[in-house]
Amino acid sequence: MCQFLEAQSWRQETSAAVDRLQGASAEALQALELSAKVQGELAKAQAEAAEQHRRAVENGTQLAGALEASRVNVKEIIDEVRGRSSLMEIRPTFNNDG
Repeated sequence: MCQFLEAQSWRQETSAAVDRLQGASAEALQALELSAKVQGELAKAQAEAAEQHRRAVENGTQLAGALEASRVNVKEIIDEVRGRSSLMEIRPTFNNDG
């Protein structure tokens, strides 16, 4: 009878241990599924951030080109104004007093 009770106790303890292991396995599975979902969302966010960065670099390059073109235009205008100013200084003035 003692062996029967010991065997029954062992089966109950084993069954309880298996139940705990099943519960822990289910929790681990849920954690892994959540982790996979979060990683997927993170990868999507990183891809979006990379695309925004690419656009920012592209816009910066275009802006740099526009600024350079404006700089060249302003320089040409300044050179033209200086050229006209020097021509005006050279131009003789006629005096009708003479």
